[in-house]
Amino acid sequence: MQVLTDYTVKTGIRELLNTIHNYELGEDFLGLIMGIHIKITEEQKLSKMQKIIDKRAAPDTIELLTKSSNALGKEIDFGFLADSEMADEQRLSEMQKVICELSEAYTIEMSRFGFSWNWIDRLFESQVEHTAHINVVKAAVEVYLVVAKTGQLPETLPEGLPKDPYSGKDFDYEITNEGFMLRCRVKPVNERKVRQYEFKVKK
Repeated sequence: MQVLTDYTVKTGIRELLNTIHNYELGEDFLGLIMGIHIKITEEQKLSKMQKIIDKRAAPDTIELLTKSSNALGKEIDFGFLADSEMADEQRLSEMQKVICELSEAYTIEMSRFGFSWNWIDRLFESQVEHTAHINVVKAAVEVYLVVAKTGQLPETLPEGLPKDPYSGKDFDYEITNEGFMLRCRVKPVNERKVRQYEFKVKK
C-alpha cells in the first residue's frame, strides 16, 4: 500500500484519481481514458464523449478535464468545447484526439508501475472507504467529548477534526432525535447515495 501511495503521489495518478472521484462526469471521463483497458465499445465511447460535450457549459466540466490532463502531465486547451462557431462533428473529433492523447499518457504511467487499472482502482476505493470509517469514528469521539464536558451536543463540529476523504472537507454534521449524524459530502463511485453514520447519545 505504501509503495502504491508513493507511486501515485510521485506520478500524479493519485491527483487524477482524486479528481475523477469528486466530479459528476468523472466516471464517464475515466471510462474514456481507460477505454483500451476496460474494453468499452465504440458506441459507449461516443456516448460518453457526447455526454461531456453536452455538459460543456457546466463550470466543473472544464475544471475536471483540465485537472485530469494536468495530473497526467498534459497541458491541453479545452477551449474548443466553448467555441460556439465549431460544429458538433468538429467538437467531437477534437474530443476524440484529446481522449486518445490522455489514454496513451495514462497507459505509459501505469506500465511503469506494473499493476492493472482494476487492481489499483479497487485498492484505492478500499483505502478511501477504510479512511472514511476511521475518520468518522475519530470525529464522533470528539463530539462525544463535548457532550461529556457540556452535557449537550455542539451546534457545529469542533475545529480540526479528521476530514471526509471523499470530499476532503469536514463531515456534514446533523443533530438527530437520538443523537447525531455524520455524513460524507461526496458519494462513493458506483453508489447512489453518500455514506452516513448515525451515533446515539444517552439523554
